[in-house]
Amino acid sequence: MRMFYLIGSILESSIKKLFREQPDILLHTDDSTMTEWNLGHHLANEISKYIFWLNHDLDLSKRNYENRRPDIIFHKHGIHELNFLVIELKINGDIENDIEKLKNYWMSEPLRYRFGASINIKSAVDFNINLFSNEVNEKYSFSHQNDSISVPSLDLKDGFAEQVNRVTKIINYKNLHNSGNQKEVREYKKRTDQMVFDLYGFTNKKIRMV
Repeated sequence: MRMFYLIGSILESSIKKLFREQPDILLHTDDSTMTEWNLGHHLANEISKYIFWLNHDLDLSKRNYENRRPDIIFHKHGIHELNFLVIELKINGDIENDIEKLKNYWMSEPLRYRFGASINIKSAVDFNINLFSNEVNEKYSFSHQNDSISVPSLDLKDGFAEQVNRVTKIINYKNLHNSGNQKEVREYKKRTDQMVFDLYGFTNKKIRMV
């Protein structure tokens, strides 16, 4: 539950931060126009400042899944157990098909991304986030009155890479059909989640405010 609302707050904060730093990013001129790919590139860079402990990719082709290409993903290369967030992005477009793709392609077996987000951006003050989770049966709705989350400083990021590497080593070198190894992976993932909550000070009280 906490991670669900934290991810929603991170996405909202990232969009607001992108427009603060590049207020004319959607400006069309006679020489150039913004594409969804280019907007996705800038947005992914903003989100990665918050979800820094994982790899992120843009428009990555999934060869084993009919070459489908999610717009933005946060994961760990080479393993499914840390598939974290998949995003479909539109500039003033229809998101209904994107929502179905998120649920059917990316959040089901075997990929099972923990979170899926369909984001439709029209302007700095007109954007919509539809966030879904494999863990809670709720949908995140943003509010422009919500406080933005600050990007964590470098000295607060210690230990995150180590936690991710531990999960990766277990998956690469041990039999995941073994219940003991599965439990070990769950414990490391749970510990990483707690480190994230502590980093952002995201408590149940904070959720009620959101």
